[in-house]
Amino acid sequence: MSVVNDEPRRRLSGAARRALIEQAARDLFAERGYQAVSMGEIAAVAGVTRSVLYDHAPSKRALFEALFRAEHAELTERLAAELLGDTPIRERLTNALDAFVAYVDEHPIAARVIADEPFGDEELEVVRQALHAQTKEALAGWIAADAAGRFDPQGVREGVVVDAVYGGLVGVAANRRRLPETPAGTVVDATAELLWHGLAPILG
Repeated sequence: MSVVNDEPRRRLSGAARRALIEQAARDLFAERGYQAVSMGEIAAVAGVTRSVLYDHAPSKRALFEALFRAEHAELTERLAAELLGDTPIRERLTNALDAFVAYVDEHPIAARVIADEPFGDEELEVVRQALHAQTKEALAGWIAADAAGRFDPQGVREGVVVDAVYGGLVGVAANRRRLPETPAGTVVDATAELLWHGLAPILG
């Protein structure tokens, strides 16, 4: 004799559904890139209907943007935690690069965004450039904090320095996407050595 389970089926909360949708989208975008993923695929992987998906995300663009804004904010916080402190600046620089490499390895969407992989979407490109600009502004502030008055965050020459440092991070993200088998420690040590020799005259 079969037993019928009369217990009502447990309904997921809105937050739980949102988490499922975000994880499905994150996995698909990370694997295949923005252009190759459809909202229908995201709904199927998340196990929700299209109508539920659109309740949480009005468009693929909005969903992708929300994900990479969140990842950008988390990465910025991690870098700040490593760069701001009382330990020797070279040690903090190495630790920040180690955190950066670990982050882009663990967050493929962030790696795709930072490495300037094409989206094929002009609005997303505008958002990406704005986030690049925010990160450069933060970098200028972090360098100035250790430069004892030798670095003007608004200066033209200093802007070139910040662009060069940020370009190094973009290159690291691209390297991790292209050559993930390269030992992370090798990437960190080589990049730290290069950046330190460039920044040492400023930081003293």
